[in-house]
Amino acid sequence: QCESALRLFEGLSASGIRTCRYLSELSPSLVAHIHANDIDKGACAQIERNLALNHSELEIDSKVCLTNADCNLILRQHAMNEMEHFDVIDIDPYGSCVPFLNASFAAINDGGLLCLTCTDLSILCGNDAHAAFRKYASLPIHDKIMHEHAIRMILHRVANVATLNECSVEPLLSMFCDYYIRIFVRVRKSKNSSNQLSLNLADVYYCYKCSIWKTQPLVERNSKHDNVARSTSTSTSTSTS
Repeated sequence: QCESALRLFEGLSASGIRTCRYLSELSPSLVAHIHANDIDKGACAQIERNLALNHSELEIDSKVCLTNADCNLILRQHAMNEMEHFDVIDIDPYGSCVPFLNASFAAINDGGLLCLTCTDLSILCGNDAHAAFRKYASLPIHDKIMHEHAIRMILHRVANVATLNECSVEPLLSMFCDYYIRIFVRVRKSKNSSNQLSLNLADVYYCYKCSIWKTQPLVERNSKHDNVARSTSTSTSTSTS
C-alpha cells in the first residue's frame, strides 16, 4: 500500500513503452509524476510520439516529464533535493546496470523500489571472467547454476553499492528470462540496516563434478563487541546468500 502517490523515474526509456504502461496500467491515484529520460534524441522523439498515440494531452502534461540527458546526471540533480527524490527508479540499460547504481541510491526515497535489468548474460554466465570481476566483483560459474549465480552476483554488487550510500536492500523478485536478468529491491536508508546487510554476503564453493554448492559468510556477528568479525574462510567467487 502507498501512503501517497508515487514519483517514478525511467532513466533509459528508449521507445517509452514502459512509461506508457505505467500511465495505462497503474491507477491514476497511484501516480503523481513520471520522469522519462533518454540520452538519445531520436529515442526522445519516439517517446513523444508513443505518448501522444496512447494518452491524452492533459494526462501527459500533468503527469509526465521528458528529458534528453545522461541518466546519472538527472539522478544526481534530483539527489540534491530530498523533495525531488523518486519512489520508483527503473534502470533498464543495454548491458550492465552497475554504472547507474550509485546515483540511483542517492536519488531514491527511503522505502523506494529499485528496478534493475542486466542484459550482459554472456559475462555473468562465464564467457569473460575478467569483465565479470571488474563489473560485479565476483567470478562467474559456467555450469548448471550459472543463471542463479548470475542473479546473486548482481545482488552482491547492488549490496556493495548500497552500503557505500548507507542503504540496505531487500530483494523482492529476481528472475532470469531470455537474454536478461530483472531484479526488484526495496531500499532502506539506514546506517544500522546497512551494517546488517554485510551479514548476507558470502563466498560460494562449487563442485563442477557433482554440481553441489555451499556458501560461507564473509563476516560473522561478534556479539561480544556488537560488531562483525572476519569469517575464517575465503573463496574465489563472491555472491549473496
